[in-house]
Amino acid sequence: QLTIDRFGNSLSPARPGRRMRLYAPLYVSNHCINYCLYCGFRYSPNIVRKHLSVQDTLRQVRILKEKGFRELLIVGGEFPKRTTIAYYAKLTQALIENNITPAIEIAPQTTRGYADLMAAGVDSVTLYQECYDEKLYVKYHVRGPKSFYHWRLESHDRAAEAGVRRLGLGILLGLA
Repeated sequence: QLTIDRFGNSLSPARPGRRMRLYAPLYVSNHCINYCLYCGFRYSPNIVRKHLSVQDTLRQVRILKEKGFRELLIVGGEFPKRTTIAYYAKLTQALIENNITPAIEIAPQTTRGYADLMAAGVDSVTLYQECYDEKLYVKYHVRGPKSFYHWRLESHDRAAEAGVRRLGLGILLGLA
């Protein structure tokens, strides 16, 4: 029997274990307090920063929908004063109202934070660790909350504890 979720996605694939989900990334904020040596968004007062409102985000969503995208990955830098759980929850609810399946790729959250995002309708969580060699990780992540290797590494555990069903690993090849 075929089961459909609230976004019109089949929950019973014809070939279990062989389902691939494609998404378009939607960058909603490049504000970031981390200083990662490889990243163009790292903390520096010398670059132009942009933080999308819900209305700005919906304008971008319309463009992506016209191109056929119905699954979006919300991406934002780590800037606790702007990229809050409440901000992402509002974006998530606006996406759902526009028939978009929302996923997030944001800074690691607490278990409670992930639970609040799930309650808002987040479909999945992806997190880029970038480097799994702890000694090199410290070398590339000079300062900021992202410099805490184990907090980031254990984020999928917290997301799973919060009930997130779909967890994605983002792996940046070449650092180690």
